[in-house]
Amino acid sequence: NFWPIKKYEDGQMQKIAETIKNKN
Repeated sequence: NFWPIKKYEDGQMQKIAETIKNKN
């Protein structure tokens, strides 16, 4: 079972990673 909060956190990590990529 995947908790909704786990999916949310994974989504946030992905967004942060993309933001860092775009800044470089």
